[in-house]
Amino acid sequence: MTQRRTRWRSAASQDAEYRAHWKAAASADVGTPDALTWAVLGDSAAVGVGAARVEESYVAQVAAGVAERTGRPVRVLNLAVSGATAAHVLADQLPLLPADGVDAVTCVVGGNDVAWPVRFRVDRFAARSRRSPSACPRVPPSAPSRCSASRPTSRAWSARMRPSA
Repeated sequence: MTQRRTRWRSAASQDAEYRAHWKAAASADVGTPDALTWAVLGDSAAVGVGAARVEESYVAQVAAGVAERTGRPVRVLNLAVSGATAAHVLADQLPLLPADGVDAVTCVVGGNDVAWPVRFRVDRFAARSRRSPSACPRVPPSAPSRCSASRPTSRAWSARMRPSA
């Protein structure tokens, strides 16, 4: 039990540290000329919990990759909250999205919907998932749009994220 409790405290500490990082980074980057603004919604995966350092979180890696490929800075507005479910994203995170000035919005959520409720209902989760995009602010017509319905396996994502030797 002691080992489990220690891990939980570590995750809670990491969550607070990483959320503070994202909040400070978003505030510091306000008004950066030519910056792309990426709003991130979701749960602990989007916060970065589990990564050894916040720079190793998927959000930090994607932001760095986009900045490198576009030659433009990326301002991350990370609204994710550890423990969030699809209902939390709809009720608590979507209302925090700015009405304009956001170039991209992503949402990674669902693990807590499946893992924690007493009774998981696929129909409720599916309904919430369908409502999420319509609740997002409108993307300017000039913004590039890319939609993918593919769902690579965890192994495939891990291979993509692993640094090349």
